Amino acid sequence: MLSPGPNLPKLAVLALMTALILPPLPAAANIAPEQLAAVRTLSRALLGKVSTLAGGVLKGYIDHHGNTAAFNSPKGVAMRSDGMVVVADSSNHAIRGINPQQEVQTIAGIDHHMHDGIKEVAPGFADGRMGAARFNRPTGITADRFGNLYVADSANHAIRKITLDGVTSTLAGGHAGDRDGKLDQAEFNDPKSVTLDSQGNLYVADAGNHCVRKITPDGMDSTLTGSTLGFEDGVGEAAKFPRPEGIDVDGAGIVYVADTGNNRIRKILPNGRVTTIAGSGWGMINGPVARAQFATPSDVSIDRNNTLYVADSGNNAIRIISAAGIVSTLAGTHAADDQNAKGGTARFANPTGINVDTDGRLYVADTGNNSIRRIE
Repeated sequence: MLSPGPNLPKLAVLALMTALILPPLPAAANIAPEQLAAVRTLSRALLGKVSTLAGGVLKGYIDHHGNTAAFNSPKGVAMRSDGMVVVADSSNHAIRGINPQQEVQTIAGIDHHMHDGIKEVAPGFADGRMGAARFNRPTGITADRFGNLYVADSANHAIRKITLDGVTSTLAGGHAGDRDGKLDQAEFNDPKSVTLDSQGNLYVADAGNHCVRKITPDGMDSTLTGSTLGFEDGVGEAAKFPRPEGIDVDGAGIVYVADTGNNRIRKILPNGRVTTIAGSGWGMINGPVARAQFATPSDVSIDRNNTLYVADSGNNAIRIISAAGIVSTLAGTHAADDQNAKGGTARFANPTGINVDTDGRLYVADTGNNSIRRIE
């Protein structure tokens, strides 16, 4: 958060410079990393330039460059340590990657065949290396510092792991259920999103079980909070969600949840206490968090300045919740479309996944447009 003080005008000017002239700023700018992050946050809030990184409106499965590549309902997006943007390409039942040169490749999955001259893909459930692995509507994805990927394989009710050399294994789950315990016994029901904290704990938005789960590095799964459908703040199982879908965690171990069914954004403290931090029902209203409204928010991502970004799917927009408790619209509006522009003139169609990288750039899985968008 930018606190009032003598540095604010300087940072505001630098923000405009960053957005208009110099992304990224040169080393000679002599700005500390935390100040540079604040500059980028402010410049993005001022202008929010949207571009298409890869894919296009027409759905398909093509590994190629930029907008000549094709996706089919991408839903999850994350950054790998080598700079690759990784994508849960849900209806292609595959995990795809976009390198810094915007070349798209398949990391794992894909079982395709030709039907009337059209390439079609089929779901499955199999571990293995690269193309030997099979998924069934993967929707969420995250990466650890070693480049390993973790996937919410929704229709297989499983959490999968993909190593940097492309080997897929099943970490937990495999059929619908609701059971905590050792990973070979744990059961999930339509998990939608995953995220990792700095201690290696993996959090799962277990939508079908209306809860958030926690998998520790020693291989134990437990329910952090939630258990039954509803809307209630509280501790542990006393809190209620209806199908939480998006999830992220900050450096202090606080988990943020896109509570899709309640049209709200929730927060979970390390002790399991749940509070509502933004939203008052269905709609599209900016302003103080208690008054703001969302429409089926599907994912969240938090940056180093504690600015929270929301993929507000039903509003076809990307929203911001500032550390000061104010909700605003960064890009997009009610009308669904595919348009690269700045701020409110940009258009999305059911943006489902969102991720902010360490440089403050946002990546969006624009599901309805079958593309990955970037905001900077």
